[in-house]
Order: sequence, then C-alpha cells, then structure tokens
Amino acid sequence: MKTWCTISTLLIVLVCGLNLTHAVRRTPPPNASTTQPTNNVMRQEARFAPLRQALQRHAVRGTLGYLTDLSPDQLAADPKGMEDYFLTQFALVPWVLDARKADGLWAVANLHTTRPETQIPAGFRVAEDFGDGVLLLRRGPP
Repeated sequence: MKTWCTISTLLIVLVCGLNLTHAVRRTPPPNASTTQPTNNVMRQEARFAPLRQALQRHAVRGTLGYLTDLSPDQLAADPKGMEDYFLTQFALVPWVLDARKADGLWAVANLHTTRPETQIPAGFRVAEDFGDGVLLLRRGPP
C-alpha cells in the first residue's frame, strides 16, 4: 500500500511538472514595446494629450472646427475617417468637434497624409504644432 501511495504521488508530481512546463512554453513573453499603446483609443488619447493641455491653457470654450485630410463630405463617406473623427472627439471631450464649422475662433487639425499648408483654411494660422499631424489653429492674423 505504501508503494502505491509513493507511485501515485510521483505520478501526480510528474503530471503537474509537465503541465507547468507546457503552460510556460505557451505563455507569450510580455510586449517589450510599451511606448506605443496597441489600443486605438489609448493611442489617440496619448496623441491628443498635449492638445488637450493647450486647449485648457488657452481657456478655449465652445465648439472647435475639425480639419482632416478629407473634405467634410468625403469624411462622412469614409469609415476610417469617421473612426478617426470619433476617436479624436472622444480624446478631446468636453470640447465638441465640428467638421463643417469654419466660422469659429479655434480649430483642430488631424492630418495624416497632407501637409498643413494645404489644409489650413483662409483666416486661420497655426497656434501650436504638436507633431504627428496634430495642430491647434486659431483665427486671426499671423
């Protein structure tokens, strides 16, 4: 009886050891790249954090114009463009973005492919450039 207990215990230890080894092999190593979030929402939050701070610093109120590589009509028909618009809106709450509003004092540019000079509407100037296509625009003289 003592032999069977010893053999059973050894088998249980062996099976546990094999399971542990198999689990360690299947578990992927932690992602070494922690500089860029993999979640689109978190990436957009990080990208627009400096702009949020600038809006607070300038005490900006009200609705902001929204400029992108697409015209407002193209934006409404482009799923990727609309996703980017809503992610930007989410990152900048409580400010409201309006792609069709061109008469306000402030605007946000979220450019990926075009150069800012080609997208800035007449009467606006770059108040701050945060890099990566993120610009804060203000209406007025340069």
